[in-house]
Amino acid sequence: MSGIQVIGPEENDFSLPESHRTSIGQRFGKQEFEIQARSCTLLFNAANTDDILWRDATCYRVPVFQRPYTWGETEVRRLLKDLLIAYFGRNGRVRREPMFIGTIQLMAAETVNLHSFRTRHDIIDGQQRLTTLILILRALETMAPTAKIGETSDYRRRLSSTVNGNIQQSYMDEVLNDSHRLENTSKLNIYLRNLLIIKEMLLEDETINDNPGDLGGFANYLYSRVYFVVIETRAQLSKTLQIFDAINTSGMDLNGGDVFKIRYYEYLREKKRAPEEVFEKVCALYETIDQGNRDRTRAVVSMEDVLSLAQQIIITDYGLSIELRSLAGTTFFERLFDVIMGIQPWDNFQKVKCERVELPLEFIEELIDVSFSWEDTIPKLRPEPYAMSWFIWWSRYGRYHYLIRYFLHRFREHSRDSADFRIELEQFIIELSKLLLVQSLCFKKVTKEGRQRVREIMALLSKDKTDTMPADVITHLAQERAAQSTTIRGHLLADRFADIAKAKNIVCRLDAMLHELEFDTESESLEKLLFEGPIDIEHIESHNHKDHNKRARIHETWGDELHQLGNLIILETNLNRSILNDDYATVKRDRYSTKSRFRVVRHFATSNPGWTRELASARRVSLADKLTDYLCGSSLPADASERALTSGSTT
Repeated sequence: MSGIQVIGPEENDFSLPESHRTSIGQRFGKQEFEIQARSCTLLFNAANTDDILWRDATCYRVPVFQRPYTWGETEVRRLLKDLLIAYFGRNGRVRREPMFIGTIQLMAAETVNLHSFRTRHDIIDGQQRLTTLILILRALETMAPTAKIGETSDYRRRLSSTVNGNIQQSYMDEVLNDSHRLENTSKLNIYLRNLLIIKEMLLEDETINDNPGDLGGFANYLYSRVYFVVIETRAQLSKTLQIFDAINTSGMDLNGGDVFKIRYYEYLREKKRAPEEVFEKVCALYETIDQGNRDRTRAVVSMEDVLSLAQQIIITDYGLSIELRSLAGTTFFERLFDVIMGIQPWDNFQKVKCERVELPLEFIEELIDVSFSWEDTIPKLRPEPYAMSWFIWWSRYGRYHYLIRYFLHRFREHSRDSADFRIELEQFIIELSKLLLVQSLCFKKVTKEGRQRVREIMALLSKDKTDTMPADVITHLAQERAAQSTTIRGHLLADRFADIAKAKNIVCRLDAMLHELEFDTESESLEKLLFEGPIDIEHIESHNHKDHNKRARIHETWGDELHQLGNLIILETNLNRSILNDDYATVKRDRYSTKSRFRVVRHFATSNPGWTRELASARRVSLADKLTDYLCGSSLPADASERALTSGSTT
């Protein structure tokens, strides 16, 4: 793979106009403030080589009065999805489409002497996007070290932070430092969490899988074809913040959800002939979300979440292109409104179908209500569906967790009969989770087949399926997973799970969950045990035994059995670290039985005074049968629903 090369203008491609600088000043005897604006890329700009953010000897800082880096999975996924689509295009057609990702506001440069940097700007607005771009570059560099992605830009040192007493800086350093082992990084490190999300998305992207040598090209695209409007203010801090407030309130807000507010208002006014007062009703949607979050003392629902759900429902109900499912929710609606209102066409947005789309206020209101209803329902779930809703996130198909809210939306009339519908909802969660786990264990990435299975579920939830009942959807899921019984058992018996991070976490956590359910462990306790604390998947017979003289014999005796299901077990990270690849019989067994919080671990230690390859082989077969039966065996019988509700029993 070659190093980074400058991308030049492409024939017949969209190109931005030449750099446009604006300078605005106000004077009362002396200059109180000045604003300069220009369009920039990160590192290379074919139109004007000066219009780049990362100039020689220039760095940036997040000042102490700023908020920390707070972007979560939703925002990171939205940005990266849009960047990948702009770069790779769709249907095999490479686009390399330039992309504008907003405004960055800076204070005037100050002179510094830091490494090779001599000037530094404080960032007033744009920290979240710029930091996420740096994390994307970091992910690309770790995946394609020979592409020399960081050598030209020095991206690791371009941004620093003084927020939270330099805690943010220490977290950033942990992720960007070449010599640091990322798996040892603090679990509180949001930079690490987002880096892992980015790497997972890149690894699962079909286009990248088909073009693994193009990671360097994608980094090059980020350097040269992603545009910002950079606004530099020369003023005192109070005036600079006043200018920032003016930029963000006197026009269209930069937040994606607030952009929807304006576009939705335009749609209702121009297409539905709504009166001007409808703007107050649109604003009331946001107020409902804000009030709902305040009532629950935490942010559990956002407009971006609601729009992403609305996007999936609209695509299903109106037969829009499946390519549109990969767009971020706010991007989907911006382009949908463009097409409906005749502003401009977009790929895969068929005008005839788009013009049939109906978006009444009541639809958005109902999805907001569904979203809060789900959040209120979660703590009331029985332990098994509660844990299985977490397993959806842990599968390779965690992005489809919204199907639970989709189910609630589709059968909202049934939900009024709360007793019966609660059982149906819980059974739907269990069946959906089982199917997604089966898909996740049979394949090492998200597959077309897996996505097709999800689309079939959404088709059953379509508004056109007026005769579909909750039981019909549940039965479909049960049949789909049951058909995979032979396949999943084959994988459980044969795969080297120690080498497949996602799969080994699923099977070992699932085994632990089934043990806990036998003792009526409460839902909240299951969550803390299985999903909140730091967990390792441990080789019972050590792969790298601390006694070097024993390693060769162990590897020769055990062969592949060393890395298969029978020799793996869930274990608390701190406990695993304390054992240090020691002998099972003399050290591990005692620690397992006396120190672990997991019943499955304590039970294993009690049942196995010693550990051999033959015992591991037998355990592999036993676990394969047990997990196959759970994932692909019979479900809760329909006539047992009432008993399950009254007794709280599990399937």
